[in-house]
Amino acid sequence: MIHAVWNTLLAGARDSQAFAAVVLLVGAVAGAPVAVAYWRLDDGVWPYLVATSVLELAYFALLTFAYARAELSVVYPLARGLAPVLVLVGGVAFTGAGATPRQVAGVLTVGGGILLVRGVGGG
Repeated sequence: MIHAVWNTLLAGARDSQAFAAVVLLVGAVAGAPVAVAYWRLDDGVWPYLVATSVLELAYFALLTFAYARAELSVVYPLARGLAPVLVLVGGVAFTGAGATPRQVAGVLTVGGGILLVRGVGGG
């Protein structure tokens, strides 16, 4: 539910990029004391932490770019529905993991759900 509210606010913002930047900054400032107090990170985590941070920033940049050019009803289902597809494809392509028929069926079900919600040719 929080994800849907966040996307609705982002899509309705006058300047989605500025809104996202403010939200990320406030989140970082609010979360910093907790991180400093409780995080205990091994040395080996830093490359993964940096890579994850870069990917998350790219996601936010692409999301704000999409909302500046298309409606919530187009962007939100695609943004939410592509994640399982990308995880399955990335897992197979980059780690050599196999995909079970059940996993493929799950991804196809999500894709079918997107088509049911959004339709095939609607903008």
